Amino acid sequence: MAFSYAWAVIKILYFESIGLTFQEISFVLIMIPLISFLIEIPSGLFTDLYGRKKSIVLSFLLCNFSSWFLLYADSLGDLMISSFLYGISWGFWSGSFESLLYESTVRLRIRKIYQKILTHLNFIFTALGILTNLLIPYMFDLNKSSPFILMICMSFILITLSLFLKETEIIKKKRIVNHNFKEQFLSSFNFVIKNPSIKFFIMFNAIWGSCTGVFASLINQPLIYKYYDLVDYGFIFSITTIFQTCIIYFTDSIIDYLKKYNIFLVLTIIWSLLLYLITIFINNLYVLIPLMGILWSVGSIMYVFFSTRYNNSIKDDNIRASVLSFTSMINSFFYVLSTYLFGYLLDTYNIITNVNIMNILYLIIGLILSLYIKNIYIKNK
Repeated sequence: MAFSYAWAVIKILYFESIGLTFQEISFVLIMIPLISFLIEIPSGLFTDLYGRKKSIVLSFLLCNFSSWFLLYADSLGDLMISSFLYGISWGFWSGSFESLLYESTVRLRIRKIYQKILTHLNFIFTALGILTNLLIPYMFDLNKSSPFILMICMSFILITLSLFLKETEIIKKKRIVNHNFKEQFLSSFNFVIKNPSIKFFIMFNAIWGSCTGVFASLINQPLIYKYYDLVDYGFIFSITTIFQTCIIYFTDSIIDYLKKYNIFLVLTIIWSLLLYLITIFINNLYVLIPLMGILWSVGSIMYVFFSTRYNNSIKDDNIRASVLSFTSMINSFFYVLSTYLFGYLLDTYNIITNVNIMNILYLIIGLILSLYIKNIYIKNK
């Protein structure tokens, strides 16, 4: 998986090499979550009714088609088509793999270590990122097409491997009884509306996801490339990923320790502080690398904790993918708005100013939501 999405480390540089402005780049980036937003509910219902495996295979096929358009892109239109296909691909992926993984731990009676399994998978994915972050910028410097050829080859491998996935037999039998999309949607929607914790998870994930997503996809790469050349650029992302990988290995222990506190509040403050320090020490390579490594580690820790708590809150496997897709849909909506806003601001103000604006907005909203979840727990006691 890490290799199939490896081009992400140079995507903004690639878009700029074609001649796109930041505003145009934001249009390309917005297309993915916008299409994902529109297809999240239908794809989630499809996944719950017809199976996780079918959705995952379809997702990889669409990702492969998207990669071909990237390979031969020479205009904004080509990139928009690629993003359109990738948005549909993401719509079918979100919720499908996570549901399949969680239900597999239930089937194998190892649900209690779901968090640990997710930590290990995250560790492996990030560890492979060390290689891709070093390799892809070098490949891009030699030949701009090579990262996309690698992406296409890896997506073919993923399609083949996904054909051998297995689903829980009990869930498959339940799906045969009723393929009613309307009832499936109403069941999922009512579950979300009536559950305060689920509503909090959706709101927090939307803010957290849009903030980290905009920084990762739109701001992070030009921020580094502004101060360092392409060779240093690849080196920075590789060493940063080494730091991230080492910290992620202890994710399970870190989460267990932070459970005694308001983990959402703690991680919100830490992430905001790290982002501020990055803007201060952007010219100091030896300070910048560990700061960025810790920053992305905090994001990974939040993802593992969020996924575990969220999946544990969904007791009915028949609506799991639909509820997860609903969450992803809201996340996509906020991401679209944020990407458009900062795409405009990046063409208007300098990049450090944009980072500070985003950081302040995220911190304020994050603190409010963190106090909100604390009140929910107090009421439930």
